[in-house]
Amino acid sequence: MLLKKPDPLRDAQKATYTPRQLIALVADMQNRPAPGTAWEYSNTNYVVLGLLVEHVTGQSLGHEIGHRIVQPLHLKATSFPTTPRLTGAQLHGYEWLDGRGPGAAPTDLTEFSPAAYWAAGTLISTTHDLNTFYKALFDGHLLPPRLMKEMRDMRPMNPERPKRFYGLGLESTGNICPSDGPVVGHTGEVVGYQTFSFTSADGKRQVTLSVNTGLTIPDKAATAAMKVLSTALCHAE
Repeated sequence: MLLKKPDPLRDAQKATYTPRQLIALVADMQNRPAPGTAWEYSNTNYVVLGLLVEHVTGQSLGHEIGHRIVQPLHLKATSFPTTPRLTGAQLHGYEWLDGRGPGAAPTDLTEFSPAAYWAAGTLISTTHDLNTFYKALFDGHLLPPRLMKEMRDMRPMNPERPKRFYGLGLESTGNICPSDGPVVGHTGEVVGYQTFSFTSADGKRQVTLSVNTGLTIPDKAATAAMKVLSTALCHAE
């Protein structure tokens, strides 16, 4: 009998996890740093946060995102999907799977189960809507000053990522515009996509860049993406 070769990406593409099942996947992981001793990003933390939102409000996470963010900001192309089916025009996302590189045809992974990410990365949006969201956030239209101050209380990531800091759902980096000060916003990566959305230190420049490959992005494309960000955000030397 031939055993099926593990294929985690394609399996995740059809995932049917509940949020609690996503949390259970890592419940027994060993050697995690004790709380407060080290910085570590975790999608699972956002899943827990999503469940907390639902517990406190008594509403679904999608409802709360719509009620508190999408509707007040009049975001026209932002949604929290419950199925992998997409309607209308969309940017297709690709990865090179099975050990293939950029010389081969990539695999289209645009339709992907939202159950694989849920609160950590299910939201569908556009670059325009993301710019609108971050401008409203930084201008104080979404949170009172005391909560915005807490959100922007940045802590160092780790020695391997110098000049990078993380707050409550925000990150800053001094690597894009070294002479101007740190830019603030967030990056995101799911299968088939990478997104960078940042505002300059002085608040006068803003850019959102979406790249339609994530895990297998070629070095040349990654370098080009950084060039776009620095050109948009940094003062000319």
